[in-house]
Amino acid sequence: MISKNDALDILEKDKINNVNVINFIINYPINYIEKSAESLVIKGESDRPWVYIVSKSEEELKLIKSRLNSNDKNFAVIDNWMIPILTSGKKIKWILSVYRLFLPDEIILPVSSFIIPALKEEDACFIYENSDYKDFLTLEYVNERIKNGISSCIRNNNTPIAWGMTQDDGAIGFLHAS
Repeated sequence: MISKNDALDILEKDKINNVNVINFIINYPINYIEKSAESLVIKGESDRPWVYIVSKSEEELKLIKSRLNSNDKNFAVIDNWMIPILTSGKKIKWILSVYRLFLPDEIILPVSSFIIPALKEEDACFIYENSDYKDFLTLEYVNERIKNGISSCIRNNNTPIAWGMTQDDGAIGFLHAS
């Protein structure tokens, strides 16, 4: 086991690829961090227990997989090459692909003349009820993300018709347009 600070020091060396793991470590309870050669395994909890694996090595990933237990079911920000190794011999309930996009610091975006408000806590039920991912969400998680994340929405007669907000690790998610 290594400390959160030691893990963050390692992850900061490749901040663009590790930004989601960094955000998760900073914002949620972490109960396990292991360094295995050049790889990291981080286990923590937001809406459910999550496992983050940072690795570039197939051999190290196989070793990590052998150390996982039956409670390690929810993986986040897993690189595509890892999926066949981690899922071999397992029943898969859901795979959600993501893309890592970043805007370099030297790029300055123009100021928008549009005002797009943030979501409100009272929007949580509406967002949950209109989500295509109810099997994987809870109303409590949606509410927590509205309170603690970044969000925006477009309203029609005070009802959200389009919205987006960040996931627990800072990734943009919950994108919806009616």
